[in-house]
Amino acid sequence: MNYSSWSIQDFLADESFVSFCFANDPEAVTRWENVQQQQPSLIPLIQKAKNACLQLSALPTAEEKQHDLEKLRERIQQLKSSAIVISLNQHRSYKRAWIAAAAMIVVIAGAFLFSKNYTATNPRYAQVYTTGFDERKDITLPDGSTVTLNAFSRLKVAEGFNITNRDLLLDGEAYFEVAQHAGNPFTVKTSKTSTTALGTAFKVRNYNADKKATVMLSSGKVKVGIAHSGTEEILNPGEEMIVGEIAAKKKFDITCLDNWKTRKLVFREADEKEIISKLNSMFGVEVMIDSQHAKPILFTGQFNGRNLTEVLDAIGFTNTFKYRVSNDTIHISFDK
Repeated sequence: MNYSSWSIQDFLADESFVSFCFANDPEAVTRWENVQQQQPSLIPLIQKAKNACLQLSALPTAEEKQHDLEKLRERIQQLKSSAIVISLNQHRSYKRAWIAAAAMIVVIAGAFLFSKNYTATNPRYAQVYTTGFDERKDITLPDGSTVTLNAFSRLKVAEGFNITNRDLLLDGEAYFEVAQHAGNPFTVKTSKTSTTALGTAFKVRNYNADKKATVMLSSGKVKVGIAHSGTEEILNPGEEMIVGEIAAKKKFDITCLDNWKTRKLVFREADEKEIISKLNSMFGVEVMIDSQHAKPILFTGQFNGRNLTEVLDAIGFTNTFKYRVSNDTIHISFDK
């Protein structure tokens, strides 16, 4: 069969292609590998469709789906695009229909779609870990991999983890030390990226409030799929991928990952901008200055393994400010 006239949504609506993407049907894998060998000109398009399928792999709850569909309808109206009506029924082809619906929405508002992780393909996510204000969790997964989940984060673990897959969905920030498992890649998905590894250590950050997602590699090697472009990049130790409106790969100092894991913060005559940046990076919080201050903020000090409250108390004492916490935002006000 000649697939040269197929679009990405055609591939996503094909059950065999979806099985090929998730490698859960040997016949489908063989079929689509043969297609690529026989029609090599299709390889770039097939790769983009595969990336889209993997990125659209977090099945939302009914409540999440309804909430985000309402937002999506508003977005479609803003775009003044022609209306597209898609009927989803309840028979066994529901998953295929939902993928096709998601693919059609990609055509209209792809960036919005990826930010909400729409799909109806496997895997479903059976277990969820969450953290709140100034909280970190150390998690050991069934395959022996370990995760350090930063504050205000949520990590979903797929059904069949370490049996049929090793797929995770992250909203927030986490550091992963991956146990080797030949033939069963370890994949961390966010709204902007999909990071795949066999045995390595890396950190992924993708908070809703952030305009950019980052993947930082400490050891081993990972493949980072980029949602909005459908492209992939390979990272080596000491390299990070920054994904916003555009994607860029650059080098970084690996010691900053060691500091993040141990909550080591060093300030040397740090000004307001540096302090806010480091608090955001370490604790995943936004910092708002609610009142003007007469003197510039400066702080010198070092913290090892301290929580956010202890750090703020020390900086606030030196600079005579008070703070209050509202969800994931720190509001700072100065004494008059």
